[in-house]
Amino acid sequence: MGNLRPCQASFESIPPEILLHIIRHVPDLRSLHSSALAAPSVFRLWGDFGANILQTITSNRIVTTPQVRDLILLVALLRSGEMPAWSLDIFVEQFMRPTMMNQPPEPSCVVPSPSACPFSVLTTASRIYNLTQSCLEHYLDKLRAVQPRLRRPADPKFSYMAPYGPDELMVPGWQRQTDGVPYNTPYMGPASWEEAQVVLRAFWRLQMFHDFKRAALNSRLTAFPRLDVERIVGLRLEELFPCVHPHMTQYHEILSVSDYLQEPDASTHLIDRPPGRKVDHMTGPPEIPKDAYCLVSYTGKVRHLSYVPDGLWRRPWIHPIHQLIHDEQSPIRGVSFEVFRRLGFVLWDENRLAALGLAQTPPVRGQKPPPVKGHWTYWYSWRSILSKEELSQVEMRLEAEEAAKRRREKLRDERWMATGSWE
Repeated sequence: MGNLRPCQASFESIPPEILLHIIRHVPDLRSLHSSALAAPSVFRLWGDFGANILQTITSNRIVTTPQVRDLILLVALLRSGEMPAWSLDIFVEQFMRPTMMNQPPEPSCVVPSPSACPFSVLTTASRIYNLTQSCLEHYLDKLRAVQPRLRRPADPKFSYMAPYGPDELMVPGWQRQTDGVPYNTPYMGPASWEEAQVVLRAFWRLQMFHDFKRAALNSRLTAFPRLDVERIVGLRLEELFPCVHPHMTQYHEILSVSDYLQEPDASTHLIDRPPGRKVDHMTGPPEIPKDAYCLVSYTGKVRHLSYVPDGLWRRPWIHPIHQLIHDEQSPIRGVSFEVFRRLGFVLWDENRLAALGLAQTPPVRGQKPPPVKGHWTYWYSWRSILSKEELSQVEMRLEAEEAAKRRREKLRDERWMATGSWE
């Protein structure tokens, strides 16, 4: 009895059929990638059953939304040369357009499972998980640097939409002056599950875009019309992802992660190199709550969601910054959307923006929403984010526009005095 040694468990000693059952229960593709690199038996199993394992693991809705699953399957189809016989126009209109609006693809563009799946898909998945973490931390660093700038009006009665000054006139927002005071905001902690899913989705969309073009260049889109293949080689991002509005939230999410990839601490290519920023390889994105795939109204009515969870479903399809940019009374009307996007504001959820004093606190799930505050309530705080140089440029441009408007009005009045006509 004293000569017996305890048996050490090993993947190599597990029968393939049992190991396959175990592997199918791995929670995410990055964990599977690590297992395959550590255990040759797992790697061999992927060679025989990779497509089936991919379909099973990406169907775990607690980690991977069906929306992201479809993007992963498309990357696998593109790399295995099994892309269905769609045309580019059909793919854009019946897959891309509805999925950019959080709807499942049209029946003719439902994504099939590949018959085989290259191991490179697992490698890409692992790197995208790492990029997601490093991208979020990069933009959280930027957000923490901006927090000390935040101000709100010292006068609680100040409003950009009320009569202003001793004569109580309606003057342009950029001409309204009032002192600002700093206010406390909480430390910007780790990303929420919603924010993590936003970035993960954006990276997979960007990855699919590059794989689509590469497949066309390497003659792997054999079922596509020849003229479409030529178009795909030179495809631009906005042509594949229909941007139905200049400030469409989901389109700018893609641009945000693309901006990140231009940073020195990021990988310049999603496939060939891992990110330079140190990331925690032991943790993945926060899990999606099990009850997130249903909407619960304050009346108790429940609506089940099949494609995206409620946190992504409720994100506005036009980003609220649009009102700040375009409203006539905005103090920074016409400021570039890119100013806020490069600081990461497109990625954050409503709770984080509310904690920063930049948005109203969202209603509690299943409870009656509070009265809606006017979006102008938060303009002063958004304005305070701009640097002195950015604010000066905006005000100089608005002053020039105002002067040009006065000159036009003067010429119009002179014409009327001379001719009796406004024309």
